Amino acid sequence: MKQIGLYILLIITFSCKNDIDPYPHAIMDLLAVNGDTLIGVKWKEGIVITTDGGKTWIDKANEPSIKEITIDNKGILWGLNSWIGIHEESYSRLMFSKDFGNTWETIEFNVNEFFPLTIHSKPHENLEITSFENKIYKLTGNNYQTNWTFVDSIKVQDQKFIYALPYKISERRELMKQTNKGTWDTLIKIPEISSPSEMIFSKNTLYIAAGGDGGYKAYFATFTNDSTLKRYEMDGSNALGVIKDTKDRIWTFGVGGIYVLQKDKLMKMY
Repeated sequence: MKQIGLYILLIITFSCKNDIDPYPHAIMDLLAVNGDTLIGVKWKEGIVITTDGGKTWIDKANEPSIKEITIDNKGILWGLNSWIGIHEESYSRLMFSKDFGNTWETIEFNVNEFFPLTIHSKPHENLEITSFENKIYKLTGNNYQTNWTFVDSIKVQDQKFIYALPYKISERRELMKQTNKGTWDTLIKIPEISSPSEMIFSKNTLYIAAGGDGGYKAYFATFTNDSTLKRYEMDGSNALGVIKDTKDRIWTFGVGGIYVLQKDKLMKMY
């Protein structure tokens, strides 16, 4: 679902006139490494790193262009940049760093043979990707080009929803919860959401990141105890994701930058 936000970000970026960037802090992905260390993936190439919980950021602008980032169970940083071509060729590039982002190596795949599209594994897990064919593969060897083992297939119909079990939200803007019988009840409709990106569930609260108001305003919200909806203002047109770090802090990010939720206030950190 982050792909929806990505396409909107592409439209906004290429429609900017006079080379003026209205969102210089646009973030494609955010990785909570541990403690106060987080890595943000910048839209215009490079990464930003904080080791003090967002108070200061180190900008590595010359790093490779990636769209997603994770860290595996061996401490290797992985970046993925893939594209389904429309009027141009498709591509998929996997990048890795064994020195925490100081240097990177790149693997270019023949997408007619193997097409990694998104990162599937969570941080600190063995690397898994989702392919263009909706299949999950795990890296099982030291040859990063060929040592991929099939794990499972993704049901295509599930892609119509964002899951944070026992909840899901549809592109029809319906927030639903699964019952003990396995059926789904609609809890609330959120008409402000136009392009849902991601959500997580923690401690009786659902955290939602999306594009809102027709796709022209970022939407970040919390839904607590299946009853209380709160919306928080963000810059930009889309919130592209939400994560929880190792200190249980909630972060969201997108076109307008990086934010952290502190005592019911959304604070911009980058």
